[in-house]
Amino acid sequence: MHEHELRIGIYAAAFMITGLAVRFAQGLQLNVEQQVVRARVSPAKVMPSLYESCRRVMWSVYVMDSWVGSGVDELTMLDDKNINIQLPAPESDFVLETPRATVLPQLPSDACFRTTSRSDDLDLEAHFVLMVGLRKRILRYVWWQRCGRHR
Repeated sequence: MHEHELRIGIYAAAFMITGLAVRFAQGLQLNVEQQVVRARVSPAKVMPSLYESCRRVMWSVYVMDSWVGSGVDELTMLDDKNINIQLPAPESDFVLETPRATVLPQLPSDACFRTTSRSDDLDLEAHFVLMVGLRKRILRYVWWQRCGRHR
């Protein structure tokens, strides 16, 4: 629905859908690693795909918010420093239910995404999230320069 509204030019509806998605994701605490949230349940009883699905939903919401915001802080609802989850795991590990720890992206406000892992360890989905974050920072920088504001 979000992408459809953007493509046909109904931007107000896309903003509303993004806002709902962000609030639902935060309400479900998807921006925090689920092992921490679900400490009452034994991790051995939970399938790895559950944790990975939660991460992927949160990163999808992050991408939606970044797309709608286009680098303007006033238009985005998610702050990078409040997302404390790992990058998406490779698709093969997700499908085969193989638990795999990726890396938490380090999101300093003055630089682009950096990870503590080699890029060979990251799959397409993880690279996409990193590129969206970089796009967001570039657009924010351009917007601040055009408005005559300096960070």
